[in-house]
Amino acid sequence: MTTDEPLTTTRRRRFLCGLRGRTPLVLVVAVALVFPALLGIQAAFSSGAYTVVPERVLLRTARDDFLHNSYTVGRLKRHPPDRLPIYVIGGSAARESLVSDRSFADAVQRASGVPVRTYVLSNYDQTFGQSLAIIDNLPPGRGIVVLAVNNNRFHFSPAKIAKQLRGLPLLLESASLREFVDNDPASRVRSARLPGALPGILDYVVGYLGSHANSLARARSLAPAYKTHWITQRKVWTLAQKKAGVERWVKGARGRNFYRYYPYNARLLDKLVARAGQRGYKVVLLEETENTDVVGHSFDAFKRIYKPIVRGVATKYGVPYLDLQESLHLPDSAFWDFIHPVESARVAWQQVLAKALRPVLQQAAGKSSPYVSGGDAGGVGSP
Repeated sequence: MTTDEPLTTTRRRRFLCGLRGRTPLVLVVAVALVFPALLGIQAAFSSGAYTVVPERVLLRTARDDFLHNSYTVGRLKRHPPDRLPIYVIGGSAARESLVSDRSFADAVQRASGVPVRTYVLSNYDQTFGQSLAIIDNLPPGRGIVVLAVNNNRFHFSPAKIAKQLRGLPLLLESASLREFVDNDPASRVRSARLPGALPGILDYVVGYLGSHANSLARARSLAPAYKTHWITQRKVWTLAQKKAGVERWVKGARGRNFYRYYPYNARLLDKLVARAGQRGYKVVLLEETENTDVVGHSFDAFKRIYKPIVRGVATKYGVPYLDLQESLHLPDSAFWDFIHPVESARVAWQQVLAKALRPVLQQAAGKSSPYVSGGDAGGVGSP
């Protein structure tokens, strides 16, 4: 050390050299420094406090369903809805079947006379575990949960479902999902190395930096606008591609996994509907859209299994189970593939759905309007 080197520089150098050491004490110090910061980050996500940052700044891509849904739930924690809320929870077909949150809310109000706020919390390959995490994090009180189902939602493995316990892909924690996984013998899931949703949060950060690497390097804007719809009329599959897609589902891994895992998913669906009722919500089970002209009878073997399961859950908890396919037969031209509707079908579908929801909405609204958020309600009520 030279005599003119500042003392603070010397101390900093010694500290950094110490961190590069391999003694257990150094590792303990490093963990002690990092762990509180990680817990603080997790607290910001679990409380929804991170939503003070505009959503478009946080999106990894314009099609980031997982961040969008996590962010929407986070904002609802901080700002509960001021009208009766409708939460549409399901897979990508449920997302593509509605024009927008506002457009669907307008259709519902016209059909029922009830002022509502609607939130489409649906994403690609949403598992029932992800749906349960959403339910666990919504503001408690009166509201409608429209839970979309189809054969695809019954093919997910316990390992795939359990990823949500680590905040993957939704940045949400769920005590109810943890309870289900811990108590169901088919789960066989090892405990996560990091607590709560931290693994998912860190995965999100890595993905965010990877998606925006060029923009960060060039100091460009990091604000893509979220695109509600991935599906457009301009790039629909050919008829041959649609039929091939159906065949791949039936004969591929998804079809095989359906038979292997549908009992597990059936138990989780039961847990999900029960939990929604415990939180005070009216539940409506809804069949997602299907291109019946192309699918034909190809999914019948799966429907003979999962539809009685859904009907059984609906009967058990006294909730409606809606299948709008027959009342609104959408032609092949209304679909991008074999389940996702395009622009021309969304308006028609949401109008029919809005009318079908009218009895549940009028009962849920009761005598008080606009909606005022309340506390958790015990038990599962019939809509």
